[in-house]
Amino acid sequence: MVLTNQGHLIRLRQTVPDDAPILLRAYQDENFISLFRSNNAQQTEEQLRKILANRLENEPSKLGHVEFMIEHKKHGPIGVALLGDYTPVHQRAEYLIGLFDESRRSIGYGTETTLLVLELAFNFYKLHKIYTYVYDYNEWSEKSTIKFGF
Repeated sequence: MVLTNQGHLIRLRQTVPDDAPILLRAYQDENFISLFRSNNAQQTEEQLRKILANRLENEPSKLGHVEFMIEHKKHGPIGVALLGDYTPVHQRAEYLIGLFDESRRSIGYGTETTLLVLELAFNFYKLHKIYTYVYDYNEWSEKSTIKFGF
């Protein structure tokens, strides 16, 4: 299964155990997590490392999701994207994206990331349906998802 994709400024790759400190910082940031996934369980860095290691040992189809680190050419890791509720049998998944730093939003990085994820989803994973949920207070996300036809 293809777990990486490269664009002009953005590279997607599967999250790995060494990403635990970056992800933990994001998951503990109320501003980030309230926009990305408000029901995130609290974890220690060691617990998160174990979860990420387990993901490497199993196919995303078995886990039901695939998580990507969003890396910028110059700035390094800037966010996370996820195909959740991934079911190859039903050929669908839920799309989530979160850019860690507010200064990285609304300047095209999310757009490039979304195009890279959708390319993987439709052309490599052979999914037929990608859906997303938006919290009613997240106006930026609503505009973005409408822009992409969700």
